[in-house]
Amino acid sequence: MIYKILSKVIEFTDSDIPLYQRLGKVARLIVGQLPVDACGIYLWEKNERRFNRVAAGGRRRKNCVESYGEEEGLAGRAKKTGRAVDCARKEAEKTRWGSIEDRGLKGFRSAYVYPLRDGDDWRGILYLKAEKNLKLSEENKKILHVISKQLASTVKNEQNYLRLKNAYKKLNDLQIRLMNAEKLMAIGELSAALAHEIRNPLVSIGGLASRLRKKLEPLSPHLHYLDHITNSVTRLERIINDILNYAGKREAKFNVGELNSLVNESLWLFEEACRSHKIKVVKNLSKAVIPVVVDPQQIKIAFDNLIANAIQSMEHGGRLTLTTAKRGGCGVVEITDTGGGIEPNIINEIFTPFFTTKKEGTGLGLTITHKIITRHKGLIEVKNDYGRGMTFAVKLPFADKHPERDGA
Repeated sequence: MIYKILSKVIEFTDSDIPLYQRLGKVARLIVGQLPVDACGIYLWEKNERRFNRVAAGGRRRKNCVESYGEEEGLAGRAKKTGRAVDCARKEAEKTRWGSIEDRGLKGFRSAYVYPLRDGDDWRGILYLKAEKNLKLSEENKKILHVISKQLASTVKNEQNYLRLKNAYKKLNDLQIRLMNAEKLMAIGELSAALAHEIRNPLVSIGGLASRLRKKLEPLSPHLHYLDHITNSVTRLERIINDILNYAGKREAKFNVGELNSLVNESLWLFEEACRSHKIKVVKNLSKAVIPVVVDPQQIKIAFDNLIANAIQSMEHGGRLTLTTAKRGGCGVVEITDTGGGIEPNIINEIFTPFFTTKKEGTGLGLTITHKIITRHKGLIEVKNDYGRGMTFAVKLPFADKHPERDGA
């Protein structure tokens, strides 16, 4: 019989089905082959310092409690001694065995707990219970000892597989990010080169248009052509400035700034725009001072872009809410609009260079903002409530002191 059971255990544990299903099959096999009424398999959660039940078998399987603390019950006894526990009692209704309290013992006279260990590393326990007094034979104890070793090896392999899988995913994500970074660098360098080449003749066109305007009579029918040229030149210059800001490598000058003041300075620039668009501004600024490590000029550009983006999304009015707070060692700014949000299928593209959903614009505003926040070792998060609005949350390093930071 011993070889039949072990053969089945190996067959179950080596299968391709999920781990918990494999362990469930082993628990039911043990109950079917040995004179026990319940079998529970618990895995050790290192962070929680607990044994959590993941599989159970037998007609009394519901009496296998959900979890045991590190020093709780027979599981705690096995954890402390590192050896199997053999429990025999006269009164089944009690929950104690000697000095040990175990709520899982109620209704059982016998219990066996086998450690699932791999050297010094704990993987879990195998917990068997019987309603009657049960004395396992030496052969059965050997079977259970070998099964516990096989289960420990199975759990170890599964945990190692998951770690390798997660490591591979992180490595793959990092490779994709590096590839994207290389593409963005190439785009940035190309864009900067083109912008410089375009700027010189553009300045000449703008200057010549201004000189021609002075030569014409105030009521000349040709003035609107020159106005159109001037407006187009202004728009192109704005696009070129965006490209140069994106591609630029200006050294950041970090210092300690006050977050509420920075937000107020950016908002002040848009007061007229908010009034003309019938946008109500709500400020929920922290009453406490929030010192953060920033390059004031660059961070204002980031805030300006986010506020401008919010205003542009509310062409027919709405509410712009600015919130500041201290959270988890960071200064946080939340900029919320009621502009309807963005379609979920394109939300992941909003920081991509030259991607835009607007009729006008370069699609570089949010890209530049993301680059600035990243340069500040900060984080920008997006909450898209499609149909209602969006929230951009910027997290910046909190400055307890006045640190000196090298330019990045």
